[in-house]
Amino acid sequence: DARHPEPGAMKDTLEHLVADTVRRNDSNKLLFILNQIDTTALDDNLEDVVAAWQRALAQGGLVSGRFYCTYNEDSAVNIENEAVKKRYQTKRDADLAEIKHRIAEVSVERVYRIIGALENTANEIENKAVPRLRQALSQWSRRVLIIDAIILLPLLVAMIVAGVYAGYWQGLDWESLWQGESLIASIVAWLSLLAPPLVVIWLVHFGVRGWQAQRIANALPIRDGPGNIRRAFLRNTRFWVSIARTTPVGWHMLSRKRLKRVRESADEFVQKLNDAYTNPSGNRSGRGNITLNNPHAMETEGQNPSAL
Repeated sequence: DARHPEPGAMKDTLEHLVADTVRRNDSNKLLFILNQIDTTALDDNLEDVVAAWQRALAQGGLVSGRFYCTYNEDSAVNIENEAVKKRYQTKRDADLAEIKHRIAEVSVERVYRIIGALENTANEIENKAVPRLRQALSQWSRRVLIIDAIILLPLLVAMIVAGVYAGYWQGLDWESLWQGESLIASIVAWLSLLAPPLVVIWLVHFGVRGWQAQRIANALPIRDGPGNIRRAFLRNTRFWVSIARTTPVGWHMLSRKRLKRVRESADEFVQKLNDAYTNPSGNRSGRGNITLNNPHAMETEGQNPSAL
């Protein structure tokens, strides 16, 4: 509102409308319009008012760009100076025409934005999410092995010592107390001897797996780019997944080819859109070709994208 040349009084409003907006992936579709600029005509200080609002927006995170300046002719103040009136009308008409042009292109820009989001998601899965999961799984596997060794080695030593005292070892040779008995009796005796320590080993190992998996998962972000990284990690640490596996479940040649096809299809579709909406002079409806180098901000020729 150009009636407030000092926007400091609207700090909370700016925080809500600007600081939160510039962090959006689709922030370029929002328009910042300075309304009722006719109220500045008496002092002819439109540039000063625009500069004040630009400083306020810069404090909110919008460091570049420009405003669309408008006013309503029917409710405008009387501008007696014809030169000033003409200048204000020209400015208003040019900005209104550009606003209408932006509105007319909403559907086209939405298609570009969707394609850009698809390609960006595919890139983040392969270049960010999968390496992050690999790193977490490798850390989990290493921790489990180290803690298993710390806990189970003393248990193994204790079993050997107990065997020596029980008379199962004769030097370095194992001498079973059940020699000469039937095969079935020997098997039962062996099972009764080995079952308790094996159960203990199994419980210790899977207890350590679950404990360390939860600790590492708590340090992972719930959402970091595409998908839920924490949930993906926990899925890769279920009890039937070996700790020796460092490749995320579901990440294989077929999935990599699928992501490659997504990127190729996105590039092809962008080329088709550029061909359809680019005039012979090289500009798409006067706004230039759009590429997907930065899917979150569609850059144009001759205009700063943050002003859109």
